Amino acid sequence: MTVKIGTIADRISNRLVRAFPGPRTRIEPARPIVSFSFDDAPLSAWHAGAPMLEDAGWRGTFYLAGGLVAGAMPELDIMPAEGCADLTARGHELGCHTYAHPKLSTLSEAALGADLDRNGRFLGDLDGRAARRNFAVPYTMMAPFRQPMLRARFRTSRGGWPRINRGPTDLHCLSSVELHQDTFDTGWLNGFFDDLAQAPGWLIFFTHYVEDRPRGGYGVTPRQFGIVVDEVARRGFDVLTVDAALDRMGIAA
Repeated sequence: MTVKIGTIADRISNRLVRAFPGPRTRIEPARPIVSFSFDDAPLSAWHAGAPMLEDAGWRGTFYLAGGLVAGAMPELDIMPAEGCADLTARGHELGCHTYAHPKLSTLSEAALGADLDRNGRFLGDLDGRAARRNFAVPYTMMAPFRQPMLRARFRTSRGGWPRINRGPTDLHCLSSVELHQDTFDTGWLNGFFDDLAQAPGWLIFFTHYVEDRPRGGYGVTPRQFGIVVDEVARRGFDVLTVDAALDRMGIAA
């Protein structure tokens, strides 16, 4: 199934969520924080991305869609359930990315609730977590009328607006910077790092594949990912999972 993303309606929806934020929480960490996250969790995120973080002494957040893990789209080369369980055993965080990976705007409230319930059961079988999880919006396409449901179910919701989270922030419209092979630019990334060093905040990265030829360009090569990891380490930023970052900042679960 092909999903058309980035339509005019999608862009308007994203702008509306950002323009009319919900309750805001102050993001003001004492030190700069970076979080690395992976959407869909392809095999290469497990085999290459996770070990690169672990070699630096860090852990990441893996936003999983149970339907993809179960093989709904085998051409995407998503890790199996045992890979997901292995990640949580090694200290990585499992987040929710819906079960069927739809655009939120395409589902009714009841259908989305059923989908999220299903993914909650799937993830619970992997890590036994009972507390509220963190959520990443499929395709980074937010839907204004689905925000109340996300607030009720999740600790945070992550979109794709590229900026540092700092100051009064809607935790259900978290910004993040995509690491993408075709747009990878060290100068652009260093701008974020310089900004973060000057004024502590929370910088969230997300990507998909970590392999020499990321499918559809959705991801980065191991060399590119290593450049980012090495620069974060060189600058001495604190690297935490999304959940751990919230705990560090004293933001209630």
